[in-house]
Amino acid sequence: MSTKQPGSLTARRLPTAALIQAIKGALGDMGRAPCGSPAYRAAAEGVRRGKNELARRFAAIRGWRVGRDFDLRCLAQRGARPGRITRDASPGAHHHEFDHPYFFRDASGRAVAIASHLYDYDASECQELAERFGLTVSVVRDFPSWHFPGRTTLVLWQPRAARNDDAREAPQSWVEQFGD
Repeated sequence: MSTKQPGSLTARRLPTAALIQAIKGALGDMGRAPCGSPAYRAAAEGVRRGKNELARRFAAIRGWRVGRDFDLRCLAQRGARPGRITRDASPGAHHHEFDHPYFFRDASGRAVAIASHLYDYDASECQELAERFGLTVSVVRDFPSWHFPGRTTLVLWQPRAARNDDAREAPQSWVEQFGD
């Protein structure tokens, strides 16, 4: 595997833009390789590792960490434990708004955000769901969507009363590179 591929041991050292390009390249490799072939599996593993690295970077610049799943009520209450997850409050019950979710916690383990990667972002549907559960929803413009770069919109769900230190933004150089 080339050192430019997201699954390589040097992925953590690649600049974010290069890692996004490597993921795009690996997705293309997956499309060209027969499903289940060694080439397909290698490309899929590279995509997985690249996505995980980008999620880790997204969390790190905000002072968070990627964590275990939790439901929307747990997020609204900034809970440390998910408690009993009800179907209605499960992100899986709202697949259109929570496609390809990543869950983030603060240093004390409390739920601080869910990032979803949406193919067809509908602001009004997302806003309605956010209000229903006491959350805020916003499109992230200072960091690229890592699920399917260029095709998905990175959407961030946070508790309505999010603290200022939970709303850190990416460095200005990333905003210029990936912003509108």
